[in-house]
Amino acid sequence: MWTVAASIEWACDHLAREVEERRTSKRVAPFYSELRGSAAHDQYARIFMRGLLEGGGQRAADEFVAAPEATEGSAAAHRLRAARQELQ
Repeated sequence: MWTVAASIEWACDHLAREVEERRTSKRVAPFYSELRGSAAHDQYARIFMRGLLEGGGQRAADEFVAAPEATEGSAAAHRLRAARQELQ
């Protein structure tokens, strides 16, 4: 979800509006919100892995893939592993 540009833009816009409302002395009440965005499921792992490789590097990508492999088995990390290999 947080690798989708529209989601990041929405969150930034929301925070900017909240700052402006506080600046104008409007009462701002906390709330809970869960976003369920829509992204092509088959591309999500590739998009995320590309961002992880660019932002965190090879070690971050390796550790991110290793975590579900260690706790849930190799099948749990299949999409991530395939995405990492495709991008290398």
